[in-house]
Amino acid sequence: MIAKFDIQDLIVTNFTSYSISATEFINVELLSHFAPGLLSIKAPLTGCVSKKYPLSHIRFITCSMIRNMDTLKSIIKKCPALKYLEIREILLNDTHLNDADIEDLFQHENEHIEVLRFLFKNKISLTRGVFRIITKCRGLRILGDLKNWGIGENSFLSFTLQLRFHNFRVSVEYDGVIHYTDGYGGEILR
Repeated sequence: MIAKFDIQDLIVTNFTSYSISATEFINVELLSHFAPGLLSIKAPLTGCVSKKYPLSHIRFITCSMIRNMDTLKSIIKKCPALKYLEIREILLNDTHLNDADIEDLFQHENEHIEVLRFLFKNKISLTRGVFRIITKCRGLRILGDLKNWGIGENSFLSFTLQLRFHNFRVSVEYDGVIHYTDGYGGEILR
């Protein structure tokens, strides 16, 4: 494993981990203990963000994978400044992420998350799970990729029309393309 740290004014602000093995995870609690001023993490993560060592300044997290749902829950619930969250895979999960998990993750309002990208197969529905995310994350600008969520193209297109009709200002990613609900064209994200 190769780890890269960016340091500014003697504070570690960015951490990136490169690994050729799928079994090398970075413990998020250990990382927050030694680098409490982190702003950005790009690494496969395990463990939980703790109350003793919170990641109160973290703004960007990109994970090729996380070990389990507890890691995801702790990130969403205990990182108050988080603006961008991208997860490509959950390794040890008995079932696919579903609407009940979304209700648990987003019990309270979250004003900070602007981009939420779950790029793995899951069972989040449009009517319950996606609606919950959009209504609880008031600052959300981009949600995706809904193709990975098992949502068909026709359902997706009618959903974007509903977003426009109800004046939601969130753009939705489908198959790597961002669909803007305010009338602007799509943008390739890949």
